[in-house]
Formats: sequence, structure tokens, C-alpha cells
Amino acid sequence: MASTLESLLDFPYTLYITSLTSFILARAINSHVKKNGPITFAPTVIKYNSNLYSIFSFFLCMGIAASLWDELSAAFKPSIRTLICSSPPPEIDKKLRYIFHVSKLYEYVDIFNVLAAGGVVNAHFAIHHFSTMYLTYSRVLLYPAGWKIFAGFNTMHHAIMYAYFGGVSIFSDILPWTGTLQLLAGIVVELYVARDVWSGSRECGSMDSLWANWLALGLLSTYFVLFMGDLRARGEKAGKKE
Repeated sequence: MASTLESLLDFPYTLYITSLTSFILARAINSHVKKNGPITFAPTVIKYNSNLYSIFSFFLCMGIAASLWDELSAAFKPSIRTLICSSPPPEIDKKLRYIFHVSKLYEYVDIFNVLAAGGVVNAHFAIHHFSTMYLTYSRVLLYPAGWKIFAGFNTMHHAIMYAYFGGVSIFSDILPWTGTLQLLAGIVVELYVARDVWSGSRECGSMDSLWANWLALGLLSTYFVLFMGDLRARGEKAGKKE
């Protein structure tokens, strides 16, 4: 059963079909809300979904961190290169990679929830949430060198962010920092791997896998620019209120 599911996830058309289906469903929800108003139970669903996803993200973050620690502990000379280019036991690493990739289905669920509640999906939200699974497919399933660094920071950020969405307001001040940190960490990893490949070392990848690094670098850089734009807009809005 597990191998069948993994084979299905490895098939690129599964990703395309998932994206198309999610887009159609999002448009249908948006159309329904425009005609009939927000779905009354949507805020409650968002609250419980957020709390559950926060807990899930926390434990996944712990699993990724533990795996990274094991890799560094087993290394003869722990280093940044070891952290990014090491080859952990395939089965353990493989399971974590598939779990992390599948967890990004929640990016689509997040859009459905916001639209159902009558919320607005801006450019950052739409681009980020509809493209994340392409990022994880290329850089986590296909060519995973260094994937745990971004994944660790990403799951940490999601554990905090969705706890905030679930009602834990004390996390509001650190969200800009964790959001920025995860993106910068991902960008640095992609630059490191690309540099390693271009220098001829080939320890972190090959010319065949370089397209995945450029794709990830492009997406993460786009997310970063849009995220900074959102933070600036919120700051200006808060300044006007004062």
C-alpha cells in the first residue's frame, strides 16, 4: 500500500491533476461565497484545522531535527557540507520526504478555508500556496540534497503560525522573523548546492538535477519578495491606524 502511494506521488501527472482540481474547487467555493455569502461554519473549521496542523507541523519538525542530528552525529567531521550533502539511511529519509511533501496538500486546504470564510486570497497567498507542492516535488522527492534545512525551518514556522491562527496570539510578534528565516535558509541552501555543482564537486548534486535548484531558488526568492511586500503593507496600514 505504502509503495503504491509513493509511486503515485512520484508520477508528475498526479501533481498536475491535484493542482487543477484544487484550482477548480477554489473557484467553485469563491463563486458560492459571492452568491450566498461566507459559509457560517468556516471560521470554526479554520480554528480546529489550524490547531491540528500546528501540532502535526511541530512533530514533523521534531522528526526532521532528530534525523539531522543523527546525520551530524554519524559524520566523521560534521560541517555545512555534511548537513547539506550527506546521505542518510534511505528508508528513514524517504518516509520523512514523502510525509513532508504530502503535508503540503494543506496549502490547498488553506485556500479553501479562507475563501469559504469570505476572505481574500492575495497574490502572495495564491502564488505561494499553489506552487509549494512543485517546490517539494522537485527538491524533496526528486533531488533532496539539503532538503531538511528548509523543511525544518518551514515546519517550525508552520507550527507557530497555525497555532496563532488557532487562537494563540502570543506568537504574533515572531511570525515575521520565522517566516523570513525559513525562506532565507532555503535560498542559502539552493545557492550552496548550485555553487557545488557548478564548481565541479558534484557532492550535492549534478548538472541533471540543477534545474530543480534553479526552480526552488526562483520560487523561494519570489516568496521572499512577496512576503516582504506583505510585511511592508501591514506596517503601513498599522501606521495609518495610529
